[in-house]
Amino acid sequence: MNAKQPKRKINLPIVDIVSTIVSIFAIIFLENSVSSLPFIGILIILTSLYMIFKYRKSGAITLLIGILTLISISFAYSVCLNTQSTAFNWQIPLINTESNIVNAKNFLLFLSILSLSIGKIRIKEKETITAEKAPSESIAKSKYVPVMIVGCVLILLYALIFGFDRGTIGSYASNTNVIYEYALIVFIFAWQYTKNNKAFKIFLIIYAILYCSQGLLFGDRSSCFPMILAMLILNSKNNIKMKYVLIVGFLGILSANIIDIFRNTGDLFSASTLQETLSRGLFVNTISYSFYGGTQILRYGLSLSTGQRLTHMLNYASSFITGGSNKYNLTVMADAAGFLNKGGGLSSNYFYFWGGFIGVIIFAIIIGRIINYVFSHNSKLCDIFKITLTIFSIRWFVYYPTAFFRTALFVPLVGYYISKFFSNRIHQETEKLAISERTTI
Repeated sequence: MNAKQPKRKINLPIVDIVSTIVSIFAIIFLENSVSSLPFIGILIILTSLYMIFKYRKSGAITLLIGILTLISISFAYSVCLNTQSTAFNWQIPLINTESNIVNAKNFLLFLSILSLSIGKIRIKEKETITAEKAPSESIAKSKYVPVMIVGCVLILLYALIFGFDRGTIGSYASNTNVIYEYALIVFIFAWQYTKNNKAFKIFLIIYAILYCSQGLLFGDRSSCFPMILAMLILNSKNNIKMKYVLIVGFLGILSANIIDIFRNTGDLFSASTLQETLSRGLFVNTISYSFYGGTQILRYGLSLSTGQRLTHMLNYASSFITGGSNKYNLTVMADAAGFLNKGGGLSSNYFYFWGGFIGVIIFAIIIGRIINYVFSHNSKLCDIFKITLTIFSIRWFVYYPTAFFRTALFVPLVGYYISKFFSNRIHQETEKLAISERTTI
């Protein structure tokens, strides 16, 4: 009787390299004409499906990869495979421009290099943090806990009331106030560091509901998705399976389209609404707007010198610390220069604007290696980064790199050391309390 032959494993690094080489060849040899878009779209879908397969059993990163690939598949479906039927009036003149094809190639290159750079996730041992070993009952008695809770409540309420740019109920109004995004980071730290306070946990749940409802009511769907993702991650214990991510993701696309149709027609429960939702398929107008906004960024870049583009990069990078990154928003700058757009612009457009395809490769490698490091480690700081990189993924993948480097990394880093300061004080108090109790006995 013959013994069973062991299953041959697919050499994933080789597949990554071959996929990247194919993408580069497509970028070099495909003409910058609209006839190339379907082939580019197919390559984007194949790269996305490969990433889904590669990271289907990779722990916490599964959700992040699921989001990125769903966006990529929707992107390919919308602007590459169904170009004419999904374009809006202001986008139609851009379809046949050379910059539009370069933009699609740019996205394919960014996705391919990102997949290659993330590589294999090898989870390392959890780092010990002394301040977190204190008994929960002693922590609850610490005088610093009420200070943390009151501080978090005040910040969260301020962001909820004053941090949202409200329009008319049912209309579209993109929220540009960073305070509203930063409230999510405070929310995550509050959830993580006050697990033993049931009353505060109830407050946070109610807050999450109000946060999401406000975004949906006033027409900014993208502002509520990060909170939904945060609640999902905080309650999942990293046991999310790829098939469920994809199912929920596709339902999310349908829900987003239903909300958009309702916003435009005011009709929710009708056959026409259902018919239009199904006819849209995987199309999401947010992605379409962002892509064509990016095309205008590329066209705007052609009107500037290399020195002007590099100066913008330096100013944009310094704004992460000094503030005022909106001043260097390329979609706003392009529109002001006569390159009409309605907002958006992919992160990969910024990288191309600064350094062409080489710039895209460099930044995709940097982002990929950061993601690999974060999801390969289990320190408390990396656990926070896993959440922020995931919940803000729609922002940093579809809109602008500020959401990656500042919102998802720099601000949580500052928050981590502030919370660590309080944690250390709690631990010191706990030790004093324990010594005092032993002495009394």
